[in-house]
Amino acid sequence: TEIDIEPSSKFTRFIITVENLGNGLVFDTRPGSGKIELESCSPRGKGLERIDIDKVTIEDARVGDSPIIGSCRPDNGGLVQARLVNGKAVFICEYNYAEGGSTGLSAFRTPITITLGYGYRTSVSKQIEIVKTPG
Repeated sequence: TEIDIEPSSKFTRFIITVENLGNGLVFDTRPGSGKIELESCSPRGKGLERIDIDKVTIEDARVGDSPIIGSCRPDNGGLVQARLVNGKAVFICEYNYAEGGSTGLSAFRTPITITLGYGYRTSVSKQIEIVKTPG
């Protein structure tokens, strides 16, 4: 995951790249998707549908105390969600200086906080030998 910064005179654009660095499967667990994380991982459960796989959601985005989630894209009807392609997804968010109350500052430091929502499933297998005991 990385964040690139493109400053301008009125706003700063943040290009946020998230990446699945593991061998597991990323899936959508947002409310209303019909998925409950543990059910999706169970071999006895309903399982995952293709539409749920490789989706990551930005649940919250802030620069300092200022929310910027409303500026984030891709915006799918109020839901900031992207599909991983080749293990990566890109979001773009903007911090408007006037809206954030930073109009008089030439430069400043503040944290950017991004809260992601996703499920993650991986499996481990091991060969075992079943031995019948006498009796």
